[in-house]
Amino acid sequence: FHILTGLRKVYPYYFTFTVYAKGRWLGQTLLDVFTQEFKSTGREYNIHAIESGKLRVNGQSVNVDYKLKHNDFISSITHRHEVPVTADPIEIIANTEDILVVNKPSSIPMHPCGRYRHNSLVYILAKDYNLHNLRPIYRLDRLTSGVTIIARTESKAKELHKLIEGRKVRKEYLCKVEGVFPDERIECKEPLEVLTHSLGLFKVGKNGKESWTTFELVSTDGETSIVRCQPHTGRTHQIRVHLQFLGFPIVNDRIYNSPEWGPNKGKGGDFGRPDEEVNLFVHALDKMLRLKSVSAILLFYAITNRRDRLGDENLLDAEALVDRKVAYLFSTNNQVSYDGESPAKKPKLDSARTSSDFDESKMTHDDMCFECKNDFRDPDPEELVMYLHAYKYGADGWEYSTTVPKWAKCSELENPLDEEKTDASPTVE
Repeated sequence: FHILTGLRKVYPYYFTFTVYAKGRWLGQTLLDVFTQEFKSTGREYNIHAIESGKLRVNGQSVNVDYKLKHNDFISSITHRHEVPVTADPIEIIANTEDILVVNKPSSIPMHPCGRYRHNSLVYILAKDYNLHNLRPIYRLDRLTSGVTIIARTESKAKELHKLIEGRKVRKEYLCKVEGVFPDERIECKEPLEVLTHSLGLFKVGKNGKESWTTFELVSTDGETSIVRCQPHTGRTHQIRVHLQFLGFPIVNDRIYNSPEWGPNKGKGGDFGRPDEEVNLFVHALDKMLRLKSVSAILLFYAITNRRDRLGDENLLDAEALVDRKVAYLFSTNNQVSYDGESPAKKPKLDSARTSSDFDESKMTHDDMCFECKNDFRDPDPEELVMYLHAYKYGADGWEYSTTVPKWAKCSELENPLDEEKTDASPTVE
């Protein structure tokens, strides 16, 4: 990897993806299956992959018209471009024989997933810090920063899992929300249910699972507020969805703070449109246009190609919007922004964020690779940060905490955390 303008970037590399033929694939040609199931590549690329031997069955090259059979083992060699993450260092809060506690930066996923492998927390800790055989006890969302407890032994992992499952671990988060948050303590016990499994979206719903979050105002500037959050249950996106429901979405939450959830951005559970439209526009189009990430662009096209999920009218509207923005998003030397105005001058970055140990000899190129053929813009580091931070985790006899993130600095949160951390870090008994 190398560091450039505040981003940790992985050199493109070849990766072999393997899978056994699924039941629904049997009797179909290898070409048709990969064209239908993996829409980010396209039919032309799949023909090339089969003919060149990059896409094989049972370790052997096959013809494009090969029909898949039961127990066929498929291997696909792909040219992989990982999504960049912030280059913020991972702060070590505690490190003993049986436990590791770190302050996870925003944008880094816990485990390899999707388009992240080397840019995942466990890989970075192994590569940069020589910390191996790690067992994360819980998962923070990729964009959430803060206290991350990792067991280093199987016995400690079981002990901590038991505490979490028994709801004996106290959790405290900080976030920055839109609007002036109420001064009184708010208990939100709205149940959460899945809006869509495939895209990982959630909403408040009467048929959902029990969810409980306590919110308290820390400070406000009259337009935004710093809020202390205590989740008593551990549902996915719980804090984000509860804040959306209360009408105080996190300021830079690209998913749950969007007008595509309706005129009130989903306050009170009112989206003002069918769930199907929310799925597409919020998770794919909005993410693509704001984050300008390659993965989001590919996701958008993958979703819009599924015409069975959307009417043609909505699909055409979305594609027209993309056409108006595509020149800006796909170009690295654009002269105007996507709204037709001259882009604002960016502030100069400090030398630590602009320095790079880039090695041209480590770059690989594939003539058929979609990303190699298109010069995509990298996101700005600020676009990879969400104002939600795991501030403290604790139970009887121990507690771990981080320094207050820059976006949450205020007099109400001033405390001797930095001085306390100079002492021996606590361990879990």
